[in-house]
Amino acid sequence: MVTLNAALLGGRISFLQSVCVLGYCIAPLSIASIICHLFHTMVVQLVSVIVGLIWATRASVGFMAQLCDDDRKALAIYPVLLFYVTIGWMILVQ
Repeated sequence: MVTLNAALLGGRISFLQSVCVLGYCIAPLSIASIICHLFHTMVVQLVSVIVGLIWATRASVGFMAQLCDDDRKALAIYPVLLFYVTIGWMILVQ
């Protein structure tokens, strides 16, 4: 969906590029998931997921924002943020 959205907004990205970027940038949330399994306090889990979410979003937004025009960057970045927020939420409710 992220690739389709970027393509419809006039971006020049292939499906495999999108998968690679989103897969590479999910590593901080994977680390947050490991931390959540090791420490069962809600504060540690929440902080680790928020830090992982910010890190993953900033890493992928830098790449995804280059694909579209300046007036359409927010539309290209929103699905990426939604994707990472969903994964962060799934880590917290496990």
